[in-house]
Amino acid sequence: MNQPPDRWWRAAGGREFFDLLTDAVVVLDDQARVVVANTAALRLLPCEAGLPIDQLRQPLGAPAIDWLKRAVAG
Repeated sequence: MNQPPDRWWRAAGGREFFDLLTDAVVVLDDQARVVVANTAALRLLPCEAGLPIDQLRQPLGAPAIDWLKRAVAG
């Protein structure tokens, strides 16, 4: 991908759309870093853009983080 990972989000009106959802949505990049998080996710987790997923180990738990890292790796 040649564009910044959050560019599609801004260009497509992603924030406005995902912020309407009541479920938490967190998008990760291929390095397991938070690219974007909607308002519902930000209410639950300290998941600002750029945060490595490992920083969410305490609130999510080690099994969830390990699963997410495997999913990102393919």
